[in-house]
Amino acid sequence: MKRLYVNILSFTALLCSCSKDEGGNPEQGSGTLTLAGGTEVTFAGDATTAQTIHFTAGSAWSASSNAGWCHISPASGAEGSAGITVTVDKNQTQESRKANITITTGKASATVTVSQNIIYVMDFKDNTYVVPCTGDTIKVNFTTNMSYEYAIPEDCNWIKPVTKTKGLENHTLYFLVEANSTYDTRNGEIEFINKADRKSKSITVSQLQKDAIIPADSIYTVEANGQTLEFGISSNVEYELSSEADWIKLVQTNTKALVNKTISVEIAENNGFETREGVICIKAAGITQKVEIVQKPWSNRWTVTLMHNEEHFASPQFSGRHLGGLVEWGNGKTEEYKPNTTHTYGNTTRKETVYNLHGTEIYSFEIPAINSIRSIKIVYKQEEK
Repeated sequence: MKRLYVNILSFTALLCSCSKDEGGNPEQGSGTLTLAGGTEVTFAGDATTAQTIHFTAGSAWSASSNAGWCHISPASGAEGSAGITVTVDKNQTQESRKANITITTGKASATVTVSQNIIYVMDFKDNTYVVPCTGDTIKVNFTTNMSYEYAIPEDCNWIKPVTKTKGLENHTLYFLVEANSTYDTRNGEIEFINKADRKSKSITVSQLQKDAIIPADSIYTVEANGQTLEFGISSNVEYELSSEADWIKLVQTNTKALVNKTISVEIAENNGFETREGVICIKAAGITQKVEIVQKPWSNRWTVTLMHNEEHFASPQFSGRHLGGLVEWGNGKTEEYKPNTTHTYGNTTRKETVYNLHGTEIYSFEIPAINSIRSIKIVYKQEEK
């Protein structure tokens, strides 16, 4: 037993002698340090997101930053795989900056360079440009401290660059916006890209549509009877309807439409002998379209004028097909013609009663009693078909 004890002591002493250097001091581990990534880390000027340096240390390690704006956590750790979280303050200077993070384990060390860009600025005077349908050249004013490029999407080929300038101060770029021949508003964008970090900002170009009012037809011919006329219209702007013809009544006077619409107008009966014409004006800003309404007279017309002194007057009896019309009593009163119509004047002075009648056919008329009738004037007209 005594001999075994001595051997164990001898082995322990041997291990101790191996763990000392020539001066008799213990070594600080294996002294190995391996970085998992590269030796550089880059932050944006306004970075708020941390980055991590991964490494493997052969023994206990420590780390330090040589810049107050560059922060690390933790600053030390045990051997094995480890990570240091790096955060930076916003770069309020006008220049890029660098810091060094030094990691040490035993006799080994490694340095990671932390670079931080400036805070890139690109401020546009206007973010949206509205262009008329006729086209125009837009002037894009902005301020920047970065090197940039710009791009226009392929589907926005109606926006053309006029000049290209680069710099680090105030900028003015010009872009030609071609005329919009369509009936729809179109939108495009110009993208400005930071060459350093490829981040971008865009401005919007909005071009108005070609304003249009397109009636389905420009002339409508209608028969003599009163009726409602409807016609189609296509428009992409707000418009108003008007007519100076008192026999055309507009049911709809204004609308804002982007699609096909139906316009309704009421047309009074044509009691005259002649074809009459009226115009409906459709107006929008800078646009006027006209729709002409042509109304035929009745195919058969009678005008019977009676001069008389009757106080109580009984109308003649007219015969025909689809008879209608107006009676002018001569004292400022007018009413629709009906068979057996009578009128009381209240005096026996000379009077003129006029019958304006129409129909598809008019055969005859009969006066029940001549009495004080002084004259009869008959005008007949048949409209050619």
